[in-house]
Amino acid sequence: MSVSDKIVTYEGVNRIIRNPYLALVATKHFHVIGENGNNEYTVVMYERESTAKIRLDEDFVIYSMKVKDEGVGITYILEEAKKGGNQYKISFMKSGNNLTVLITGKKGGGLLNKSPFIEPEHLITHIKEILGNV
Repeated sequence: MSVSDKIVTYEGVNRIIRNPYLALVATKHFHVIGENGNNEYTVVMYERESTAKIRLDEDFVIYSMKVKDEGVGITYILEEAKKGGNQYKISFMKSGNNLTVLITGKKGGGLLNKSPFIEPEHLITHIKEILGNV
């Protein structure tokens, strides 16, 4: 499933979307926890929007993330660490004061996949809320 939206922003948002640590925080669900080199990162995802009362052993899902700089924009590709898990692709394209955000999400297959899947529409709502006010 894919969803996109256009946000009117200011020049300062360009620095945010090109920084993986800051760009993913705008989703309220993904956070970078480590850098692996070659534009690859380790990311945690948690279903709740607040970090209050997080249970480390139950609430985190680990993802690997690759960053692709595409000149006019940047794309973050997230794949759940376990085989056959969820996948997300978050793209930011800046043109003047407009920021186009495209999010694609694919739920992992299999009967044993119990990882939470956050709908792209939900993620883009948070991104619009946060980056639209920058």
